[in-house]
Amino acid sequence: IGKFLFFYAMWDSEIHENIGSARKSRNFKMRRQSLQESGDILFDGPRRLEFSALLNNIEISSPIIKNFLGWMYDVGLGIEQSNEEAVAWYRKAAKQGYAPAQCNLGEMYGEGRGVEQSYEDELIWQQMAVEQGYAQAQCDLGEMYEKGQGVKQCNKQAKFWYKKAAKQGNADAQNKLGVLYAVQNNYEKAEFWFKKAAKQGNANAQCNLGRMYEKGLKVKQNYEKAVSLYKKAADQGLAEAQYNLGKMYEIGQGVKQSDAAAVIWYQKAA
Repeated sequence: IGKFLFFYAMWDSEIHENIGSARKSRNFKMRRQSLQESGDILFDGPRRLEFSALLNNIEISSPIIKNFLGWMYDVGLGIEQSNEEAVAWYRKAAKQGYAPAQCNLGEMYGEGRGVEQSYEDELIWQQMAVEQGYAQAQCDLGEMYEKGQGVKQCNKQAKFWYKKAAKQGNADAQNKLGVLYAVQNNYEKAEFWFKKAAKQGNANAQCNLGRMYEKGLKVKQNYEKAVSLYKKAADQGLAEAQYNLGKMYEIGQGVKQSDAAAVIWYQKAA
């Protein structure tokens, strides 16, 4: 079972490295449902019981596997979903100094899932992961500064940490950095970071970039590009993009006018 878990964890790089990013994304419920369906295929009734029994009778030393088990409990992948068990496995891996698990445990504290909500405890674990240069933790720390959660609100510090993570290729941070620049009306830099995140399939960035093209915000107005980007984000389940796409169909901008298509996308967004 140890070998199986190790190879399965390494196989899905999104789970291994970007659990926090996936959990924070607006389409996480769809991603979790997809994972749960995959788990139902991999772990049918008898296998699920066998797997649970094996977990209680083997010693697991690898922090990678412990972190992955935390994710399995986090989303209910092939096992009954449990925030408390997720926290327990994340903590085991985090105490071994494994940065992804420290970041995940910090997020559980920040969200108050499986533990009493505490931004102070989130900050402790995120800082441990940040000290190791872990990109998602840098992004999470940036968000804490942006929102003033557990730290004094400071957009300058938020931008600093977002940029650290963005330069490592973290799509979540690239999008959030783009948003900060857009708020400052620096659309040239906003476009730069939105494009980087959008190319990685980040739905929020695709939607934000689509809005720039729709409104002509320091870029040449292009309804067709806006529709294309909204569609990519909408197909990932992002409600904002689904609404925007419905609006484009209703008005007939960048796509053939269709009330029927507009209704479909509005309903999806609802």
